[in-house]
Amino acid sequence: MTQHKEEQMNEALALFYFAYKTFTEKPDEIIKEYGIQRVHHRILFFIARFPGISVNELLSLLEISKQALHGPLRQLVEKGLIESNEAMHD
Repeated sequence: MTQHKEEQMNEALALFYFAYKTFTEKPDEIIKEYGIQRVHHRILFFIARFPGISVNELLSLLEISKQALHGPLRQLVEKGLIESNEAMHD
């Protein structure tokens, strides 16, 4: 790789970083007000987008384990941000 090409790649990576930081800054401020983190935000996003979504469907969409979902899901219920209902098929 030439030095010029490497400089271009480094510049592109820096731009990507600053774009990502700008893109996530406001949502991070909002979720902080609710005392939650990005993992909770991702869960809330899919629950809002797919009302009645099952735990198994959430696991599939988020591509995480049951163990990784259990804690954040429980915290959202405890905060009153979501309700959990038993389903016959889940």
